Amino acid sequence: MSKPGTTDRAERVHVEHGLKRVRAYPGGQVVADTAHPRLVWEVPYYPAYLLPAEDVRTELLAPTSTITHSPTGARAHFTIRPGARR
Repeated sequence: MSKPGTTDRAERVHVEHGLKRVRAYPGGQVVADTAHPRLVWEVPYYPAYLLPAEDVRTELLAPTSTITHSPTGARAHFTIRPGARR
């Protein structure tokens, strides 16, 4: 039975503190480097990393027009543009 104001799917979202350092180097340039990732299972079997904004070089991000909705809320999508490459 769902709690008032929630859905069964929202109750199935699982979040854990990641135990590994996560770094992203597209094109050889550091875009993200964190020791505090979150593993989020919104769809069973496959977690996604969510990274703290302060550990991402946001000056290298370009917003897209894509917005997706999930049990944890709305998400804006970005492209990474290290240098002139996207």
